[in-house]
Amino acid sequence: MSADRDEGPVFFLDHALGRHYVADALRECGLQVEVLTDYFAVDTKDPAWMREVASRGWVVVTKDKRLSYHHLEPEAARAFGLRMFVLRSGNLNRRELQAVFVKAARRMVAVARAEPAPFVARIYKDGSVRIWKSAEDLGRSGTQNTS
Repeated sequence: MSADRDEGPVFFLDHALGRHYVADALRECGLQVEVLTDYFAVDTKDPAWMREVASRGWVVVTKDKRLSYHHLEPEAARAFGLRMFVLRSGNLNRRELQAVFVKAARRMVAVARAEPAPFVARIYKDGSVRIWKSAEDLGRSGTQNTS
């Protein structure tokens, strides 16, 4: 799978996905990837980095159980106009994480290009990707953002 680096969305990985192994796997698939620790301190509060990431038009990728447990993804997406992918499978080792994201990469690009912000999509262990909350579900008329 190869995405066009010049035209594809930029995927922003938060600290929950580490600094290298998932980022490197997605880059090998041709995706543009940035990681939280290149821009923010690890202890930066979510609203601060989310606001900045949304303003850049980047797409958030996380496996943050705290966000999932408290169902904060929709609120964050709505509040900041975020496009967000959340891994729903916990307790995966590095190789399993890499495999899931490699399987999901093509679909992540397609969803990020086609789905208007804000949205929350879930990534599953088999690499499938499904919209969980669309812009319509979130009560905000989003604008398509293909950057």
